[in-house]
Amino acid sequence: MKALVKYAKGPGNLEIREIPIPKIGPDDVLMKVHASGICGTDVHIYHDEYSIYQPPLTIGHEFSAVVADVGKNVTHVKPGDRVVSDLMTEKGLMGNDVVDGAHAEYVAMPKNQIHKLPDNISLREAALMELVACCQHGLLERTRIKPGDFVVITGPGPIGCMMAQIARLHSPRAILITGLRGTDEFRLSVAKKFADYALFNDEDVVETVRELTDGKGADIAIQASGADEALQQCIDLVKMGGQINNFGVYDNEMVSANLSHIAWKCLDVKGSWGWWGYPEKATRTTGGAVTWERAIRIAELGKIDFDSMITHEIPLEDWKKGFEICEQRKGVKVLLTR
Repeated sequence: MKALVKYAKGPGNLEIREIPIPKIGPDDVLMKVHASGICGTDVHIYHDEYSIYQPPLTIGHEFSAVVADVGKNVTHVKPGDRVVSDLMTEKGLMGNDVVDGAHAEYVAMPKNQIHKLPDNISLREAALMELVACCQHGLLERTRIKPGDFVVITGPGPIGCMMAQIARLHSPRAILITGLRGTDEFRLSVAKKFADYALFNDEDVVETVRELTDGKGADIAIQASGADEALQQCIDLVKMGGQINNFGVYDNEMVSANLSHIAWKCLDVKGSWGWWGYPEKATRTTGGAVTWERAIRIAELGKIDFDSMITHEIPLEDWKKGFEICEQRKGVKVLLTR
C-alpha cells in the first residue's frame, strides 16, 4: 500500500513509499482510510520540530475509514462499517511516535479505539472527528463553559474554528476570535462564520473585549494560536476570576508573560492537549473512549459546520501541496483523499 513515511530523523526525509498492509492480531481492526487531515503536528514532524517520533513512521492521526478486516475477538464492528479511531494506544500515539498512522491506504488499531459512525455523519465530515474530540475535551472537560459566557479565542485555525463551534452549542453571550494580520486573512474570513466578532491582533483586542463586556473582561479565553504574545493577551482580557484554556503549543520553547496577574486576578488556567489528563496508560485509553463517544454524539446533532472548515481536498500523492497550504495558512483543514 501507499503511505506517507518519515523515514529518517532530520528536516524533510518524508515521502510516499510502498509498504506492507498492516497485519492485525485477534484484538485489532484493519481499516481502509477514506480521508486523513493534515495536522500541525504532521508539519512539525516533517521539519523535525517534534522530537518523540521514531522513524520509519507512517504519520497522520486525523482520519475516517471503512472497516476492512477484524480480529477474532472483535465483535462491535464488522467489515463495511464506517468508523473513526482514537489515536492513543498503550504502545503510543498513532502517527506521532512509534505507532504507524493514517496518511496511508490502510491503518490498524486496537478494537477499543474504534468507534462506529452514525448514519448522518459522512466519511468526509468524520475525518474531522479528532478535532471535535480534542476541542470538546478542552472546552467541556478541562474548561467549563456556561450559558451567557463571553468567549475569546486566539487563533482562527482548525482548533480555533472548532472551539468556536463547540462553544456556540452552549449559548455563550458572544464569541470573539482573533488572528494575525498578514498571515491569517483567509482563516479569519472562515472563522467569521463561527464567531460574533473577528479581529486582527493589532486592533486593540483587549480594549474591544472590555468595551463589549462593560469593562469586566471575557469569562473564558482560549489560547489556540501558539503565538508568543497570546498567553499575555489572554491574561489581560479575561475578567477577575476568569478562565484560560491554553491549548495551542507555542512556537518558542520559552514564552514571556506576566504571571503575577494570574494570582492578582485569581485566574483559573488549565492546559489542554488532545484528551490526555489520565495518568496511567490503561485509564488514558478508557478516558479517551468517553471523550470520543461524546464527540460523536455532538457531531450527530448536525450543528457542526464541517463543510466550511474543509477548505481543500488533495490526493495523498500530492501531500507536499497540502503541507504548503497549511504552512502558508491558506486553508483551514486540508484533507488528503484516497
